[in-house]
Amino acid sequence: MNTDSIKNNLICEIEKLVEIIKKEYPNLVDIPHNYDLRERVHIEETGTISLFVRNKNFYFPLDAFKVLKAFKKIPGFGMMKNHKTCTEENMIINNNTYITYIKHAFLKGLTPEEYFKEILLHETLHFCGSGGGNALREGINELKTRQLAKKYGLLTSSCGYPKETKIAYELEEIFGEDIINRISFSKSQREIKEILDSVSPEATSFFMDLEKTMEKEFHNKYMKYKFPGATGPFKKTKKYNTIDYTEAYAMIDEYKRNHKISK
Repeated sequence: MNTDSIKNNLICEIEKLVEIIKKEYPNLVDIPHNYDLRERVHIEETGTISLFVRNKNFYFPLDAFKVLKAFKKIPGFGMMKNHKTCTEENMIINNNTYITYIKHAFLKGLTPEEYFKEILLHETLHFCGSGGGNALREGINELKTRQLAKKYGLLTSSCGYPKETKIAYELEEIFGEDIINRISFSKSQREIKEILDSVSPEATSFFMDLEKTMEKEFHNKYMKYKFPGATGPFKKTKKYNTIDYTEAYAMIDEYKRNHKISK
């Protein structure tokens, strides 16, 4: 396991992605001045199988090496080296789940570096200032991830936050791409309120209520749990599958009816 080599390759990829994100969102990105990725990219024990960005630092979990090593012992690992989770046509909205991604990791025979790179665009968007940390913001960030991947031919799994991404897509259909882009890179609830107030006070209250409703479901059913070790992916999938956004969709449908927005 040559983590130094993997780290160097990840840094090169992050640098390329940052330039694309800056090009796509020139007035929205928030990147540290004179940052040194060698000081900000960490491959270490994190207590989770997921990579994440915190305080403008990238964290790549050593548990990913353990999980993929365990997968490698199962007959059939890597039997479909060209396996993909989506096509260009369904890259943004599809029926992928975390189970889809586990099957993909097994069939393709992912290495830890490949696993990291398939999720790297999502995390680099966070590094550049796109928000996360709650259900709706993660869904918006993943929507932006998939849109960028399709536009620029970038690598992504199109499996992250599948339920939240579909709701983010609904919101973009309602409010438009510009509003959702600005919300994605907003730094505070006050800033989100200012963005939505430019639409209407009703838009603001609808968004805030939707965010709270989703977060309650997301946290209680999924986010409060940890998923370390070789069984982590399966436990993660089982918990995630219990999330039910029926109430959130009812709120969206009501807003559409009240504002005569066609489905």
